[in-house]
Amino acid sequence: MRTDEAKEQYKARAGLVENVNAQVKGRYGLTQVTVRGLDKVKCVALLVALAHNLAAHGQPLVDALLARQSALAEPAHLLELAPGNAASLGGGISPVPVDQVTALPAGF
Repeated sequence: MRTDEAKEQYKARAGLVENVNAQVKGRYGLTQVTVRGLDKVKCVALLVALAHNLAAHGQPLVDALLARQSALAEPAHLLELAPGNAASLGGGISPVPVDQVTALPAGF
């Protein structure tokens, strides 16, 4: 903290960290730890950190997983509607329901 650069970094970091500390105290009520022992206190701190991170970043993670799931499901759905599919040409083969497709081409 002897240089001006270090003081600026501390000032920028303080706003970010103090916000999280205030949320932990206010939102999760963690003003005192009700367990004894270093291992148990570490567990409480990790659970609070996990809860905070899920609250802050959980929805984008869920959205990304749902987008990936729908992207993986689309090719299987398109197998029965593909223009070259025998069922779509009336070749007498009934379309396979999507939930019964067992093998997809590599890369799906």
